[in-house]
Amino acid sequence: MDFAPISEYVIKRLEELNVPSVAIGIQHGSQVVYREAFGLADVEKQIVATPETPYSIASVTKPMAATLVASLLQHEVATLDDPIQSHLPSELTGFTLVSPERATLKNVANHMSGLPLHYHFFFKDEPFLVPTFTETIRRYGHLVWPAGERYQYSNLGYGLLGSVIEQLNGRSLREVFRESLFAPLGMIGSTFDPDWSTLPFYATRYDDKCEPLPHYSTSHSAASDAFSSVDDLLKFGASHLPSVDSPLLNRESKMMMQASLVEGTIGSDYGFGWGLGRTSSGERYFGHSGGMEGVSTRLLIYPDRETILVVLSNRSTSLVAEIVEKLQELLGVANAPSPKAEPTKSVDETYVGIWTGSVETYEGNVPLKLQVLSSGSVLSFVDGQEVESQATISGDGMTGVVNSRLQTSDAAKTNHHLLLNLAFSQGLLYGSVTAKSDESERIGNALSHRAVLSFSRD
Repeated sequence: MDFAPISEYVIKRLEELNVPSVAIGIQHGSQVVYREAFGLADVEKQIVATPETPYSIASVTKPMAATLVASLLQHEVATLDDPIQSHLPSELTGFTLVSPERATLKNVANHMSGLPLHYHFFFKDEPFLVPTFTETIRRYGHLVWPAGERYQYSNLGYGLLGSVIEQLNGRSLREVFRESLFAPLGMIGSTFDPDWSTLPFYATRYDDKCEPLPHYSTSHSAASDAFSSVDDLLKFGASHLPSVDSPLLNRESKMMMQASLVEGTIGSDYGFGWGLGRTSSGERYFGHSGGMEGVSTRLLIYPDRETILVVLSNRSTSLVAEIVEKLQELLGVANAPSPKAEPTKSVDETYVGIWTGSVETYEGNVPLKLQVLSSGSVLSFVDGQEVESQATISGDGMTGVVNSRLQTSDAAKTNHHLLLNLAFSQGLLYGSVTAKSDESERIGNALSHRAVLSFSRD
């Protein structure tokens, strides 16, 4: 197979988009058929990127954490249907649950736990310390919907799975990743949540102006904080092929992870740590993407043809998606088109009226009033003040943007707006209100709080 056009395309687009580097790998069965890196892992030091260069991989960390949980399930230390609270340390079992018996390991791993959107970043050049995970859960670990009923991609869930991994292994997450995942698979260039002193060995992360970013950490490390290389991710991907013997998982455990657990959600399904999809010819695939400040990553696995595809970059860029699309065309595995969105229906008159309640923050409740008009428009009042909003009613829920702020110590660290993600049920409007950093900030934060509102016609 001729990959020369891919290389030429990447070299051209690196310069056009001002992207420091990209690394690519493709494997068929046990044979690596293409591995190449372009550009610089560190522009200032003129360090050339290679397929062995470790990159920050963001959410590609999630299937790694899920693999460690699946290994525990395989050894019958836990079961899919165990409530996650039964395997958490005591200091984490007090977070508020809507339906605790249904917040199972399965529902946490497939983002159906009821936990909201969440990401929280801490840069080395800022005066904010990463809180303990116990404190993060105290502030944000609230199930805003009943577990098992609603899909919401949430880093908090994988943060909790990280605590389960530590609790059941009796070791730190860094040690478990190193000793129970990276070492058995020969992933010698991979690490989890590295110390700052070791960062010269990794690809430097760059912002949209191609300026180097200071190192940063997250409050949800099991969701986001692994570093790995093209060569190592090919090994990890190959270990999940059903036909390949793996030191970590048997075939049944792999198939469990690749099974559809969230049927028909957001254009594709989600398994146990893997996003699932179909090619235009109906061939199944699984994988994961990752995106943070200075990070764009993709890992895709096509089990029927035993093909693994990896693309990594040390800048947040559309180029990774472009390269993936080019490689899919070359390999004949183009994605099936996403289903078209259903047209918005007229607002249900039973929702028209005033909804009054509060946003529950760790520093106290903030009054919230939403007035739904028969036109479908929504007027928003935060802490008694009318504010501009672009919220809409769709089906049995309300989503939108509100031009207001929450004055908690965490949210106030960045300029932000509020995102509504609410559901109508049994006379209540409930869900999450998220303080999301404005685009002018670094990646910023998305800090969600539970909101509950009741209805009155007047």
